[in-house]
Amino acid sequence: MTNGSEVMIIDDVAINRLLMKALVDQLGDATPILFSNPVEALARCEVTPPDLVLLDYSMPEMTGVDFIRRFRTLPQCAAIPVLVVTSRADRETLLEVLDAGGNDFIRKPVDEVEFLARARSMLKLGQASRALYMLSATDELTGLASRRAFLTSLDAEVDRAERYGQQFSLALFDVDHFKRVNDTLGHGAGDAVLRSLGAAALQIKRKADTMGRLGGEEFGLLLPGTPLDRAIEACERLRRQIATLPPTPVGPITISVGIAAYEPGEGLEAVMECADAKVYEAKAGGRDRVAY
Repeated sequence: MTNGSEVMIIDDVAINRLLMKALVDQLGDATPILFSNPVEALARCEVTPPDLVLLDYSMPEMTGVDFIRRFRTLPQCAAIPVLVVTSRADRETLLEVLDAGGNDFIRKPVDEVEFLARARSMLKLGQASRALYMLSATDELTGLASRRAFLTSLDAEVDRAERYGQQFSLALFDVDHFKRVNDTLGHGAGDAVLRSLGAAALQIKRKADTMGRLGGEEFGLLLPGTPLDRAIEACERLRRQIATLPPTPVGPITISVGIAAYEPGEGLEAVMECADAKVYEAKAGGRDRVAY
């Protein structure tokens, strides 16, 4: 019922975390992940969302309601169930939790039977929600992020950069002479090239990065927390990796890459236009290269 599921437990009190872990252990094949700091928990959700969140209402770093509001802004967490655990029993608390985007709350001391029944039901919902998100967020041909998912991640990264001064870099790249492959060998051969490129790119992508297919032979790589010099190194590794793929009858598989480092205040369109201009610079410079 809960095969491969993850349950995130967020509570600043150690004994409470351990008590909730003991309950989650009774769910079967569900892995509890414990956090005392909700900010750190959010950072983990950005990379790997859980199937269910068990959340304390009162915490010093961030209230449970504030956590839910931030959690719901993450596209991959928009439908993940959140169960708030609190000693408060007033109607206003329940309404506050629901208005923020929480699914339900359970009172302390936790009744074991009630908890297990609600948690099992919510885990099913969480697993289904994550599966649907992955289906819509993945490009079917390459296994990379879809255009919509990539642009959503980029938009969220711009918001983080503006809010916290967090640095990031954006790389766009095209497959060199891809039209020649399609025109000479057919679209089936072109699809095979894109599939092999996607598989090769996934092998070297960092877990925190987002790589997506934007359309046709156009791709994007989002590198959070990465200044320009480190982005150049990452893109050179990517370029070399692609260049090792078996060549097609009409030539080798190579890419032209353009990189832009985000500057606070410039906005989403500006950073994309800058990276796109660098792609054309790489092509003009002879292709199979990185421009920045």
